[in-house]
Amino acid sequence: TEALNRLAEEVPLVIITNSDTAHAVRLAENLKAPFEVVISAEEMGVYKPRLRAFEYTFDKLGVTPDEIVHVSASPMYDLRSAAIMGIKNKVYVDRGFEHDEHWLGYERITDIADLPVLFGLPRP
Repeated sequence: TEALNRLAEEVPLVIITNSDTAHAVRLAENLKAPFEVVISAEEMGVYKPRLRAFEYTFDKLGVTPDEIVHVSASPMYDLRSAAIMGIKNKVYVDRGFEHDEHWLGYERITDIADLPVLFGLPRP
């Protein structure tokens, strides 16, 4: 929570989740950080890793792939598709559940508290 709140002071936070909308809203509330946008699979009409999920996100946010940083704990469900869609700035939060796929070109962290540091901010 502290790291996300620190990061939110500098950049807008967005959640893109493979859950329904009600669960996505609860997820954002539980994280206790100021998410500007919460996007659910229910809203998108598709689940990640489908590329349409990323297209929907770009359209909804009005951004291009080079304008975002995609942070995920799943190379399989997020970072592979993010790479295919041209997102250059990717962060893998390695929680030990999936294989490291470093060839996807992401920064790897093991603690979300390190995320602000990647943005040039002090660690909370």
